[in-house]
Amino acid sequence: MKWFRSKTKSMVTTTNLNRVAEKFAIIYAAGKLARKYGILPAEFKSIGRHVIECFRQHLLSVSVPDNRESDSQSIIKAYYERHKANIIILPHGHASISEDDYENSPGFIMSSNKGKPLLIVSQRKLSSKLPEGLSATDIMKDLVRLRMAKVEGEKSKRYTTKVPIYDKNANGKRFRGCVIYGHAIGLH
Repeated sequence: MKWFRSKTKSMVTTTNLNRVAEKFAIIYAAGKLARKYGILPAEFKSIGRHVIECFRQHLLSVSVPDNRESDSQSIIKAYYERHKANIIILPHGHASISEDDYENSPGFIMSSNKGKPLLIVSQRKLSSKLPEGLSATDIMKDLVRLRMAKVEGEKSKRYTTKVPIYDKNANGKRFRGCVIYGHAIGLH
């Protein structure tokens, strides 16, 4: 159960979620014991990964009252708070940076066409900083559902968007990134 708690600690942001996580930890422990005593076949080795995936799916499916933050919003706010000292603030309009700067920076703050702040993070960078079992796409799906992030496409949604940050070496090549509206992280 300690292993499960350590892997889900950063996903648990409220007392209610802690109670739910404890139930999933019990399921994890039961699965480990079932495999140890031959109830589950020895080939079934990834019990922890499967239980974490079920817990993650639960986190993404729970509805959030309007007056509370979603878990995805809490996760993205925590990401922003952890990295805000290194997040680059870009001037309004079309900024030019190198591809290395884009991939290595924890993110960028820039204004939308309407002057509202946007947090832009490369999908790879965001995924690498999320708790085990969560991906940038999972977070973005939830934030889009809550109208806190931008998506491209009508029928087949893309959870990354071409952002107006250009590679200064590639004649106008736009980068793709996760675009999160400023109000999701407390910027107005």
